[in-house]
Amino acid sequence: MQKSIWLIYQILNLKIVFNACEIRKQNYEVVQNTKFSSLSSNKIVLKNFSYCALTCLSDGNCCAASYLESFRECYLVDNDNCYDSTETENGWVVLRIKLLTKSIFTVPKTWIDAQDYCDSWGGRLATVSSPSENEYMLDMTDRTQPVWIGGTDGLIEGQWKWHTSTNSENLITKFYWGSNQPNNYNNQDCLAYYKLNAIEYKWADEDCNTMYQFICEK
Repeated sequence: MQKSIWLIYQILNLKIVFNACEIRKQNYEVVQNTKFSSLSSNKIVLKNFSYCALTCLSDGNCCAASYLESFRECYLVDNDNCYDSTETENGWVVLRIKLLTKSIFTVPKTWIDAQDYCDSWGGRLATVSSPSENEYMLDMTDRTQPVWIGGTDGLIEGQWKWHTSTNSENLITKFYWGSNQPNNYNNQDCLAYYKLNAIEYKWADEDCNTMYQFICEK
């Protein structure tokens, strides 16, 4: 009898999580014995991991959660920190919205040719939506060579957009420009990571016809 009750309880918990996933309409993964290296200061005490997962998945500003089973502590991760590092630690469980796969390609191409290559790879030139994602992408580079990413103001000067598909562009809302950037020197309309000086390797507008390494995502 107790085993039957336990099984029903687990099924109900799974339904809670699956229903929450329908709310978010995103894929997710669960990783045992793992936690985010940096935990938010706001912890929520919830009776099990399923409720922690529900809380995250039903919150549009949450992309992950760490749950400490022994103390029933749930720590939510907001969308600005999705790409923060994780570490192995017994007793923890992480729910994480599956992140885009990003890859750097070191054979130099123009911005347009890089975009075409990313399309053939099944993706697009990479986009950035948070500080942690920007740092994650910076760590893919050697922080010396210029690297194309998916931003352009080619249609309207000064209006930077992510080129996300053939017929779709999204306004860039968070910027990580280097000093005196963008400067549109000689009609520079494409976005790259660029070593501007001895200490700055940041966003810069560059000539779209220059051949650089590039980062794709899918």
